[in-house]
Amino acid sequence: MKKNSIIFLTTFFLISCGNLYAKEISTIIIDKFFQDGQKKCAKLGLGKYLLLDDPVKIIDISNDGVKDIILDTSKQRCEKSYSIFAGGTGGNDFIFFINPSKSIINSWSPSNISNYKEYNVFKMFIRNFKVINWQGQNALKIQLHGIACGVDGATGCYSIVSVSENGFKILQNPQPNPSYSLN
Repeated sequence: MKKNSIIFLTTFFLISCGNLYAKEISTIIIDKFFQDGQKKCAKLGLGKYLLLDDPVKIIDISNDGVKDIILDTSKQRCEKSYSIFAGGTGGNDFIFFINPSKSIINSWSPSNISNYKEYNVFKMFIRNFKVINWQGQNALKIQLHGIACGVDGATGCYSIVSVSENGFKILQNPQPNPSYSLN
């Protein structure tokens, strides 16, 4: 009984530390994200920078036991512009930090994301995503514009992808979203 309690407490402590570490890193990301947004809004004369909701999700999407961080860039705007950070009908940018370390996050810049693939930071232009179970592993069901699968934009498509330190791997090619009937 005593041994089981020690194992439980040790496991709980390690999980809690991992979550605290991910939350600490996400705070750095949000701070950088906010500072970059403030500069853009001020430079363009569009008023105050606003975060509309928490732009960060913390979840192990790479299936390796390490919490990953997903940044949704649509959760921001300038006071005088709803569209300055908006993507469009095709979606918006989501930034994926796979197994992030503090040193990588400290060197990351929200305004220059293209140079960070070697640090396991990836950008994807999609409408949205959902974490799903795919053959016993976490995967992403990503929502795409209809052009990706030959249907109209309003119908849209979805694809299933896995995520690792190497980036994204397509598990299921884009498929039209199910049609919804009013009948």
